[in-house]
Amino acid sequence: MIEQGLLSKADFLQKIQRYENVLVRFGVTKTDEASTLAFFYCDCGIDIDRLEPRTWKYRDLTLFERHFQGSTIRHFLEERSIEIDRENFLVPEIADTLNWTRRPSQSDWGFGKFAWPTVENILLRSANVSFSNGFLIGGDPPSFQSHSAGIAAFLGIDLAPGQQFNPSDIAVRFHDTSGRITKVIWSTTSIDVVIEGDALDESIIELASQKPGEKRNLASERCQKFSFNIPDTGLPPGSWLQLHRGGNLLDYKFLNWPYSLVPDSGVERVVEKNNEIQSLISQGEGPTVEFKEDVPTTNNAREKAIKTIAAFANGQGGKILFGVRDDGTVKGVPPEQQTRSTIDAMTNSIWDLAIPTPEFEVDVVPINVNEQGRAGEPKAVMVVTVHKGSAPPYGIKPNKPEFYVRRGSSTYHAPPDQIRSMVAQSLQTTRDFSAQGFLRY
Repeated sequence: MIEQGLLSKADFLQKIQRYENVLVRFGVTKTDEASTLAFFYCDCGIDIDRLEPRTWKYRDLTLFERHFQGSTIRHFLEERSIEIDRENFLVPEIADTLNWTRRPSQSDWGFGKFAWPTVENILLRSANVSFSNGFLIGGDPPSFQSHSAGIAAFLGIDLAPGQQFNPSDIAVRFHDTSGRITKVIWSTTSIDVVIEGDALDESIIELASQKPGEKRNLASERCQKFSFNIPDTGLPPGSWLQLHRGGNLLDYKFLNWPYSLVPDSGVERVVEKNNEIQSLISQGEGPTVEFKEDVPTTNNAREKAIKTIAAFANGQGGKILFGVRDDGTVKGVPPEQQTRSTIDAMTNSIWDLAIPTPEFEVDVVPINVNEQGRAGEPKAVMVVTVHKGSAPPYGIKPNKPEFYVRRGSSTYHAPPDQIRSMVAQSLQTTRDFSAQGFLRY
């Protein structure tokens, strides 16, 4: 879940003018006819280690890094022209109303992470900017196997094998160093939170959910630590940590469903496997958790379970807990099924029926609860952990494939448009990987 909104051009220009030091990085493509602004990124409010200008100049592409006062950036945008090294580059006119997106600290924007809470303003999506498919060969600057790789390196972005980066934005990012949630340790009994920032006095850290939660008041120290107790019934659905001051949100971390399928970046789960399973049971079924009362022993039951496995692989991954009833009571797996042969049988069924085979593990986990969920005689649950797939779509029946997706706590046939989308995603990943020309293995 991401907070978004609109900002007037006048308010935006007034905001950027307040900054003394703005990091500006942009690229210009060149042809015999003209020079075109390919991308333009401004970062405001962050510490800048390198202050000297930087230019990588190639035959058909030049990359610039400079530092300007916010008032100079405002002048560039109002005059629609950037003057660098006695050259002028045309800046497209920006709209009267701008879109903004607020991202929490350590959030992943696809090619790295913002260290501090960030508000990103997209001024314009540049149209029809394309880069050559050839190598990027430099005289003084370094050479790369593609324009995409060269731009990423200039911006300090580490690309994964096969990943492409083709920027086409005119964007300004405001990084807020007044406060951030640096680290969250989430155990079965408590949540420990580390907060740091330049202006934490009178701020509040709150563990909120769909019901009122606990709050802690912050002092003026730059780094502070707080702890919240987790009730015996587990963390409530919709739990999230929010750091705010004077009614203004500074930073936040989503912890569980329905706001997030997995905890946000910076949140570390510290639980033993049996405690983790008990926590999942207490939260109930959902997009990444499925309960099955019995270990499948018939072809029909195995096929039904593997439909859910395929759905998990097509989504964010998930776990099937065998030995747990739909209402969360623990029946347990009988002793004769807590064996290596039963685990191997489940493993072989997945290998035989799932196409392609997703990454998964099968374990038998002992837990100490009775059928009412309280401490009692030891029982065991068989757990199939399915990882998010890298080559969707995943399905069953190699001879006549059927594909499935997860919606809430149920598994459904994937509609044709979603299947086509997953196929296109896999094909694009394959093409991007091949286009790099070099395999790092």
